[in-house]
Amino acid sequence: MLIELHTLREIVDTLVLPAAFEYSGRLAEAAAQAKSAGITVIPQLDAANKLGKLIVNLRTHRDKLSKAIDKAESMHDAVEEQAKYLTHDAADIMSDVRSCCDAIELSVSDECWPLPKYREMLFPV
Repeated sequence: MLIELHTLREIVDTLVLPAAFEYSGRLAEAAAQAKSAGITVIPQLDAANKLGKLIVNLRTHRDKLSKAIDKAESMHDAVEEQAKYLTHDAADIMSDVRSCCDAIELSVSDECWPLPKYREMLFPV
């Protein structure tokens, strides 16, 4: 379970957040260009704000994940207590992080998303 927690944190830090930041930047750039062109309805701005909220939420849960890893690693002498913590509290935190990643996956364009999307794994074309 600790390996899974570490792996999830690494995926968030090296794949999910960078992809979200990149796409958010693209949306912001497109919104700025639309505004400078005099366009009054700018849906990219709404999409960027929605994605920004998802990023903040993921970072909050990612921080909780890091704390859970630290706590679990500090329990190395209390194996049973560590196992309970990992299978309950840490598993819940892991699920929260995964939910955030799933929401971001649905918001980020295919070009920016570095991992296979569910539909690509389930229905290969």
